[in-house]
Amino acid sequence: MISPSQQFAATLIAELVSRGVRNFYISPGARSQALAIAVGQLAGAGKLSLTVRLDERSLAFTALGRAIATGEPSVVITTSGTAVANLHPAVLEAHHSSVPLILLTADRPSELRGVGANQTTNQVGIFANCLRSFVDVPAARPSSIPDAGSLAANAIANAMGTANQAGPVQLNLQFVEPLSSSEPTANSVLSALESSPLASGAEHEELLEIEVDDHTVVIAGADAGTDAVRFAEKAKLPLFAEPSSGSRYGSSAIVNYQAGLLGPLAKQVRRVVVFGKPTLSRPIIALIKNSSVYVAKSRKHGKFDVGHNTIASAWQLEPKGLASSSWLESWKETAGSSDARSEFVAAVWDGAGSVPLLIGASNLIRVADS
Repeated sequence: MISPSQQFAATLIAELVSRGVRNFYISPGARSQALAIAVGQLAGAGKLSLTVRLDERSLAFTALGRAIATGEPSVVITTSGTAVANLHPAVLEAHHSSVPLILLTADRPSELRGVGANQTTNQVGIFANCLRSFVDVPAARPSSIPDAGSLAANAIANAMGTANQAGPVQLNLQFVEPLSSSEPTANSVLSALESSPLASGAEHEELLEIEVDDHTVVIAGADAGTDAVRFAEKAKLPLFAEPSSGSRYGSSAIVNYQAGLLGPLAKQVRRVVVFGKPTLSRPIIALIKNSSVYVAKSRKHGKFDVGHNTIASAWQLEPKGLASSSWLESWKETAGSSDARSEFVAAVWDGAGSVPLLIGASNLIRVADS
Protein backbone atom coordinates (compact mmCIF):
# COMPACT_ATOMS: atom_id res chain seq x y z
CA MET A 1 0.00 0.00 0.00
CA ILE A 2 1.24 3.46 -0.91
CA SER A 3 1.33 5.85 2.04
CA PRO A 4 0.17 9.41 1.23
CA SER A 5 2.85 10.56 3.70
CA GLN A 6 5.55 8.83 1.66
CA GLN A 7 4.11 10.09 -1.61
CA PHE A 8 4.22 13.68 -0.38
CA ALA A 9 7.69 13.36 1.24
CA ALA A 10 9.21 11.77 -1.87
CA THR A 11 7.76 14.51 -4.05
CA LEU A 12 8.86 17.35 -1.77
CA ILE A 13 12.47 16.11 -1.53
CA ALA A 14 12.60 15.46 -5.27
CA GLU A 15 11.23 18.94 -5.98
CA LEU A 16 13.93 20.53 -3.81
CA VAL A 17 16.67 18.54 -5.53
CA SER A 18 15.30 19.28 -9.01
CA ARG A 19 15.62 22.98 -8.17
CA GLY A 20 19.30 22.72 -7.26
CA VAL A 21 19.27 22.03 -3.50
CA ARG A 22 21.98 19.51 -2.65
CA ASN A 23 22.88 19.61 1.07
CA PHE A 24 20.60 17.70 3.46
CA TYR A 25 20.97 17.14 7.21
CA ILE A 26 18.88 14.69 9.25
CA SER A 27 18.37 13.93 12.92
CA PRO A 28 16.28 10.75 12.69
CA GLY A 29 12.94 10.09 14.37
CA ALA A 30 9.70 8.23 13.80
CA ARG A 31 7.53 11.13 12.67
CA SER A 32 10.04 12.23 9.99
CA GLN A 33 10.70 8.75 8.59
CA ALA A 34 9.11 9.42 5.21
CA LEU A 35 11.44 12.38 4.66
CA ALA A 36 14.47 10.35 5.78
CA ILE A 37 13.59 7.50 3.42
CA ALA A 38 13.26 9.89 0.47
CA VAL A 39 16.54 11.65 1.22
CA GLY A 40 18.31 8.34 1.70
CA GLN A 41 17.11 7.10 -1.67
CA LEU A 42 18.46 10.14 -3.50
CA ALA A 43 21.70 10.11 -1.49
CA GLY A 44 22.23 6.50 -2.55
CA ALA A 45 21.80 7.57 -6.17
CA GLY A 46 24.37 10.35 -5.76
CA LYS A 47 21.80 13.11 -6.22
CA LEU A 48 22.47 14.89 -2.93
CA SER A 49 24.84 15.14 0.04
CA LEU A 50 23.54 13.66 3.30
CA THR A 51 24.74 14.18 6.87
CA VAL A 52 23.12 12.32 9.79
CA ARG A 53 23.53 13.35 13.44
CA LEU A 54 21.65 12.24 16.54
CA ASP A 55 21.94 15.67 18.19
CA GLU A 56 19.74 18.27 16.51
CA ARG A 57 21.62 21.28 17.89
CA SER A 58 25.00 20.27 16.48
CA LEU A 59 23.35 19.10 13.27
CA ALA A 60 21.79 22.53 12.74
CA PHE A 61 25.11 24.30 13.24
CA THR A 62 26.81 21.93 10.81
CA ALA A 63 24.14 22.77 8.25
CA LEU A 64 24.58 26.47 9.01
CA GLY A 65 28.31 26.25 8.35
CA ARG A 66 27.78 24.57 4.99
CA ALA A 67 25.27 27.22 3.97
CA ILE A 68 27.70 29.99 4.94
CA ALA A 69 30.52 28.34 3.00
CA THR A 70 28.53 27.65 -0.16
CA GLY A 71 25.94 30.41 -0.16
CA GLU A 72 23.39 27.68 -0.92
CA PRO A 73 20.53 26.57 1.34
CA SER A 74 21.02 23.62 3.67
CA VAL A 75 17.96 21.50 4.41
CA VAL A 76 17.55 20.42 8.05
CA ILE A 77 15.11 17.60 8.81
CA THR A 78 13.91 16.71 12.31
CA THR A 79 11.21 14.69 13.94
CA SER A 80 8.51 16.36 16.03
CA GLY A 81 8.55 17.76 19.56
CA THR A 82 11.56 19.08 21.43
CA ALA A 83 13.77 18.04 18.50
CA VAL A 84 12.53 21.17 16.73
CA ALA A 85 13.37 23.41 19.69
CA ASN A 86 17.00 22.31 19.53
CA LEU A 87 17.32 24.06 16.16
CA HIS A 88 16.64 27.48 17.71
CA PRO A 89 20.25 28.66 18.32
CA ALA A 90 21.27 27.96 14.71
CA VAL A 91 18.06 29.52 13.42
CA LEU A 92 18.88 32.71 15.33
CA GLU A 93 22.37 32.77 13.81
CA ALA A 94 20.92 32.23 10.34
CA HIS A 95 18.41 35.02 10.96
CA HIS A 96 20.98 37.58 12.09
CA SER A 97 23.55 36.61 9.43
CA SER A 98 21.06 36.10 6.57
CA VAL A 99 22.09 32.49 5.95
CA PRO A 100 19.74 30.34 3.85
CA LEU A 101 18.33 27.40 5.82
CA ILE A 102 15.29 25.30 4.94
CA LEU A 103 13.80 23.59 7.98
CA LEU A 104 11.58 20.56 7.35
CA THR A 105 10.10 19.88 10.77
CA ALA A 106 7.86 16.82 11.01
CA ASP A 107 4.78 17.30 13.18
CA ARG A 108 1.75 15.46 14.43
CA PRO A 109 -1.57 16.33 12.77
CA SER A 110 -3.35 19.48 13.87
CA GLU A 111 -6.20 17.58 15.50
CA LEU A 112 -3.77 16.38 18.19
CA ARG A 113 -2.75 19.89 19.23
CA GLY A 114 -3.98 21.26 22.54
CA VAL A 115 -5.86 18.12 23.57
CA GLY A 116 -3.30 16.53 25.87
CA ALA A 117 -2.02 14.04 23.30
CA ASN A 118 1.29 12.32 24.04
CA GLN A 119 4.54 13.95 22.88
CA THR A 120 2.84 16.93 21.27
CA THR A 121 4.71 20.26 21.17
CA ASN A 122 3.24 23.34 19.54
CA GLN A 123 5.68 23.86 16.69
CA VAL A 124 3.70 26.69 15.09
CA GLY A 125 5.52 29.93 15.83
CA ILE A 126 8.28 28.19 17.77
CA PHE A 127 10.91 30.36 16.05
CA ALA A 128 8.85 33.54 16.46
CA ASN A 129 9.99 36.33 14.11
CA CYS A 130 13.30 34.73 13.09
CA LEU A 131 11.95 33.18 9.88
CA ARG A 132 11.67 34.62 6.38
CA SER A 133 8.61 32.43 5.84
CA PHE A 134 6.61 29.75 7.64
CA VAL A 135 4.06 27.28 6.32
CA ASP A 136 2.09 24.87 8.49
CA VAL A 137 1.50 22.13 5.92
CA PRO A 138 -1.54 19.89 6.48
CA ALA A 139 -1.07 16.14 6.49
CA ALA A 140 -1.15 14.28 3.20
CA ARG A 141 -4.24 12.07 2.94
CA PRO A 142 -5.64 9.88 0.15
CA SER A 143 -8.06 12.62 -0.83
CA SER A 144 -5.62 15.55 -0.58
CA ILE A 145 -1.86 15.79 -1.16
CA PRO A 146 -0.22 19.21 -0.53
CA ASP A 147 1.39 20.91 -3.54
CA ALA A 148 5.03 19.96 -2.98
CA GLY A 149 6.25 21.84 -6.04
CA SER A 150 4.95 25.19 -4.85
CA LEU A 151 6.16 24.57 -1.31
CA ALA A 152 9.68 23.76 -2.54
CA ALA A 153 9.86 26.70 -4.94
CA ASN A 154 8.67 29.22 -2.36
CA ALA A 155 10.94 27.83 0.36
CA ILE A 156 14.02 28.17 -1.86
CA ALA A 157 13.06 31.66 -3.02
CA ASN A 158 12.49 32.92 0.52
CA ALA A 159 15.64 31.27 1.91
CA MET A 160 17.80 32.69 -0.89
CA GLY A 161 16.26 36.14 -0.64
CA THR A 162 15.05 36.48 -4.22
CA ALA A 163 12.51 39.06 -3.08
CA ASN A 164 13.69 40.07 0.39
CA GLN A 165 16.53 39.35 2.79
CA ALA A 166 17.91 35.80 2.78
CA GLY A 167 17.55 33.61 5.86
CA PRO A 168 15.83 30.62 7.46
CA VAL A 169 12.42 29.28 6.40
CA GLN A 170 10.30 26.54 7.97
CA LEU A 171 7.92 24.04 6.47
CA ASN A 172 6.12 22.44 9.42
CA LEU A 173 4.99 19.15 7.90
CA GLN A 174 2.13 17.27 9.52
CA PHE A 175 2.24 13.50 9.02
CA VAL A 176 -0.40 10.88 9.77
CA GLU A 177 -0.11 7.10 9.75
CA PRO A 178 0.91 5.13 7.84
CA LEU A 179 4.06 7.26 8.18
CA SER A 180 5.97 5.58 5.34
CA SER A 181 5.91 2.97 2.60
CA SER A 182 8.34 1.49 0.09
CA GLU A 183 6.68 3.32 -2.80
CA PRO A 184 6.89 5.72 -4.45
CA THR A 185 10.64 6.28 -4.41
CA ALA A 186 12.11 9.77 -4.58
CA ASN A 187 14.27 8.56 -7.48
CA SER A 188 11.24 7.73 -9.59
CA VAL A 189 9.63 11.07 -8.77
CA LEU A 190 12.83 13.00 -9.55
CA SER A 191 13.24 11.28 -12.93
CA ALA A 192 9.88 12.74 -14.00
CA LEU A 193 10.79 16.31 -13.02
CA GLU A 194 12.64 18.91 -15.05
CA SER A 195 15.83 20.14 -13.38
CA SER A 196 16.55 23.83 -12.98
CA PRO A 197 19.44 25.82 -11.48
CA LEU A 198 19.26 27.04 -7.91
CA ALA A 199 17.34 30.29 -7.61
CA SER A 200 19.41 33.37 -6.88
CA GLY A 201 18.79 37.03 -6.19
CA ALA A 202 17.55 39.10 -9.09
CA GLU A 203 19.92 41.60 -10.66
CA HIS A 204 19.21 45.25 -9.93
CA GLU A 205 20.19 48.11 -12.19
CA GLU A 206 19.64 50.92 -9.67
CA LEU A 207 22.82 53.03 -9.80
CA LEU A 208 24.01 55.83 -7.55
CA GLU A 209 26.98 58.06 -8.36
CA ILE A 210 28.82 59.40 -5.32
CA GLU A 211 31.05 62.45 -5.24
CA VAL A 212 34.42 61.53 -3.76
CA ASP A 213 37.33 63.64 -2.51
CA ASP A 214 40.14 63.66 0.04
CA HIS A 215 37.65 63.28 2.89
CA THR A 216 36.14 60.01 1.64
CA VAL A 217 36.91 56.40 2.64
CA VAL A 218 35.43 53.01 1.74
CA ILE A 219 34.39 50.55 4.44
CA ALA A 220 33.94 46.86 3.62
CA GLY A 221 31.99 44.75 6.10
CA ALA A 222 30.94 41.12 5.97
CA ASP A 223 30.49 39.77 2.43
CA ALA A 224 31.35 43.06 0.71
CA GLY A 225 33.44 41.20 -1.87
CA THR A 226 34.94 42.64 -5.02
CA ASP A 227 32.52 45.57 -5.33
CA ALA A 228 34.20 47.41 -2.45
CA VAL A 229 37.67 46.82 -3.93
CA ARG A 230 36.59 48.00 -7.37
CA PHE A 231 35.00 51.19 -6.03
CA ALA A 232 37.99 52.10 -3.83
CA GLU A 233 40.60 51.46 -6.50
CA LYS A 234 38.64 53.30 -9.18
CA ALA A 235 38.42 56.41 -6.99
CA LYS A 236 41.91 56.06 -5.39
CA LEU A 237 40.32 55.85 -1.93
CA PRO A 238 41.50 54.14 1.27
CA LEU A 239 39.72 50.82 1.83
CA PHE A 240 39.08 49.60 5.38
CA ALA A 241 38.11 45.94 5.00
CA GLU A 242 37.09 43.67 7.86
CA PRO A 243 38.42 40.09 7.81
CA SER A 244 35.01 38.68 6.84
CA SER A 245 34.58 41.09 3.93
CA GLY A 246 36.52 39.24 1.25
CA SER A 247 37.84 42.67 0.27
CA ARG A 248 41.14 42.97 2.11
CA TYR A 249 43.41 43.10 -0.92
CA GLY A 250 44.39 45.40 -3.76
CA SER A 251 46.17 48.72 -4.07
CA SER A 252 43.68 50.61 -1.86
CA ALA A 253 43.51 48.18 1.07
CA ILE A 254 44.70 49.59 4.39
CA VAL A 255 45.42 46.44 6.37
CA ASN A 256 46.20 48.04 9.73
CA TYR A 257 43.55 50.74 9.43
CA GLN A 258 42.81 50.64 13.16
CA ALA A 259 46.01 52.60 13.78
CA GLY A 260 44.80 55.41 11.54
CA LEU A 261 41.33 55.47 13.04
CA LEU A 262 42.80 56.19 16.46
CA GLY A 263 44.88 59.11 15.18
CA PRO A 264 44.26 62.62 13.84
CA LEU A 265 43.78 61.42 10.24
CA ALA A 266 40.38 59.98 11.14
CA LYS A 267 39.10 63.46 11.99
CA GLN A 268 39.51 64.45 8.34
CA VAL A 269 36.96 61.88 7.15
CA ARG A 270 33.66 63.45 6.16
CA ARG A 271 32.11 60.79 3.90
CA VAL A 272 32.08 56.98 4.06
CA VAL A 273 30.90 54.50 1.44
CA VAL A 274 29.77 51.22 2.99
CA PHE A 275 29.68 47.79 1.35
CA GLY A 276 28.52 44.69 3.22
CA LYS A 277 27.78 44.81 6.94
CA PRO A 278 30.56 46.14 9.20
CA THR A 279 30.11 44.99 12.79
CA LEU A 280 33.49 44.19 14.32
CA SER A 281 35.22 47.46 15.06
CA ARG A 282 34.01 50.16 17.44
CA PRO A 283 36.24 52.79 15.77
CA ILE A 284 34.65 51.89 12.41
CA ILE A 285 31.14 52.25 13.84
CA ALA A 286 32.13 55.57 15.43
CA LEU A 287 33.49 56.76 12.08
CA ILE A 288 30.22 55.81 10.36
CA LYS A 289 28.13 57.60 12.97
CA ASN A 290 30.15 60.81 12.55
CA SER A 291 30.16 60.95 8.75
CA SER A 292 27.84 61.26 5.79
CA VAL A 293 27.09 57.67 4.79
CA TYR A 294 26.34 56.06 1.43
CA VAL A 295 25.42 52.38 1.46
CA ALA A 296 25.49 49.65 -1.17
CA LYS A 297 22.26 47.69 -0.68
CA SER A 298 22.62 44.02 0.16
CA ARG A 299 19.96 41.36 -0.18
CA LYS A 300 21.88 39.20 2.24
CA HIS A 301 22.20 41.76 5.02
CA GLY A 302 19.18 43.98 4.41
CA LYS A 303 19.08 47.56 5.65
CA PHE A 304 22.23 49.00 7.24
CA ASP A 305 21.91 52.39 8.92
CA VAL A 306 23.60 51.96 12.29
CA GLY A 307 24.12 55.69 12.74
CA HIS A 308 20.71 56.74 11.39
CA ASN A 309 22.58 59.06 9.07
CA THR A 310 22.58 57.34 5.66
CA ILE A 311 22.30 59.93 2.91
CA ALA A 312 21.45 57.46 0.14
CA SER A 313 21.67 53.80 -0.80
CA ALA A 314 21.49 51.84 -4.03
CA TRP A 315 22.16 48.38 -5.42
CA GLN A 316 25.13 49.66 -7.42
CA LEU A 317 27.50 52.47 -6.45
CA GLU A 318 29.88 54.34 -8.75
CA PRO A 319 32.46 56.97 -7.76
CA LYS A 320 32.31 60.42 -9.32
CA GLY A 321 35.72 62.03 -9.25
CA LEU A 322 39.06 60.99 -7.76
CA ALA A 323 40.83 61.51 -4.48
CA SER A 324 44.37 62.84 -4.57
CA SER A 325 47.20 60.32 -4.27
CA SER A 326 48.32 62.01 -1.03
CA TRP A 327 45.06 61.01 0.72
CA LEU A 328 45.62 57.30 0.13
CA GLU A 329 49.36 57.52 0.84
CA SER A 330 48.70 59.25 4.17
CA TRP A 331 46.61 56.31 5.33
CA LYS A 332 49.19 53.81 4.12
CA GLU A 333 51.95 55.62 5.99
CA THR A 334 49.90 55.72 9.18
CA ALA A 335 49.05 52.04 8.95
CA GLY A 336 52.65 51.14 8.13
CA SER A 337 53.94 52.75 11.32
CA SER A 338 52.89 49.63 13.25
CA ASP A 339 54.70 46.83 11.44
CA ALA A 340 55.39 44.43 14.31
CA ARG A 341 51.81 43.22 14.48
CA SER A 342 51.58 42.87 10.70
CA GLU A 343 54.75 40.80 10.65
CA PHE A 344 53.38 38.53 13.37
CA VAL A 345 50.12 37.98 11.46
CA ALA A 346 52.07 37.30 8.28
CA ALA A 347 54.21 34.73 10.09
CA VAL A 348 51.13 32.90 11.41
CA TRP A 349 49.50 32.99 7.99
CA ASP A 350 52.60 31.71 6.19
CA GLY A 351 53.16 29.05 8.84
CA ALA A 352 49.67 27.67 8.35
CA GLY A 353 50.53 26.65 4.80
CA SER A 354 47.63 24.89 3.09
CA VAL A 355 45.84 24.26 6.41
CA PRO A 356 42.72 26.46 6.74
CA LEU A 357 43.10 29.16 9.40
CA LEU A 358 39.99 29.21 11.59
CA ILE A 359 39.39 32.38 13.61
CA GLY A 360 36.96 32.21 16.52
CA ALA A 361 34.10 34.58 17.21
CA SER A 362 33.94 37.55 19.57
CA ASN A 363 37.38 38.82 20.62
CA LEU A 364 39.65 36.76 18.32
CA ILE A 365 38.09 38.03 15.10
CA ARG A 366 38.45 41.58 16.42
CA VAL A 367 42.12 40.97 17.21
CA ALA A 368 42.58 39.79 13.63
CA ASP A 369 41.00 43.03 12.48
CA SER A 370 43.41 45.17 14.49
